[in-house]
Amino acid sequence: MSVCLIDDCQDADVPLAELVFADIYILHKFYPQNQGCSYFRLIGDYYNRALSGWEPTIEKWGLVFLSFRLLIVELLLLCSCVLLTVMMSSFLCSITVSVTMFLFVDF
Repeated sequence: MSVCLIDDCQDADVPLAELVFADIYILHKFYPQNQGCSYFRLIGDYYNRALSGWEPTIEKWGLVFLSFRLLIVELLLLCSCVLLTVMMSSFLCSITVSVTMFLFVDF
């Protein structure tokens, strides 16, 4: 499953970023106790307009999400055995700064 953000400014659809959820596994039990677990890999890319190509932002990152009830407390646990690797290029930094400035302008 993937989610792609698209900039449709000036009648040109240009992709901005894409998040991919791969190897999705979900198991949830409601009886006798409410408990579940899920596993997925997260991959992130952004579109570099200067190079006209996709560049990685988040390398493959495996996540485990656990949910279970212990006595009267509902516990949620998110863990990973893999280090999260985020790569920032100067082009991605400039996009981030310009979008942040646009979003927080006082009208």
